[in-house]
Amino acid sequence: MTSGSARVTEEIPFRNARAELIADICGQKFVASTDAESELKTLKARSSWERDEFSQGGGWTTIAGINNTVLNAAETCAHRLVDMKDLASPNAPVTNS
Repeated sequence: MTSGSARVTEEIPFRNARAELIADICGQKFVASTDAESELKTLKARSSWERDEFSQGGGWTTIAGINNTVLNAAETCAHRLVDMKDLASPNAPVTNS
């Protein structure tokens, strides 16, 4: 393995952690928005490949002090939002009970 490959491999957990953190914040911001119910219906009506763009476009993945897009954050956020049973608990796991 080259040193460049090792560095990339080493950075993956950090990138994933950043994406998870931004997705958590995104979910909280989404739920707190005034039109969350309507926006959730709109998000769920979109195709899976359009959902990350929707969450970015809504500004929910924008974090003060972070100028660049965080890889996989918008996709992770959109996936979590689509899987939510209700807007009361954006980070709670979805269950079939």
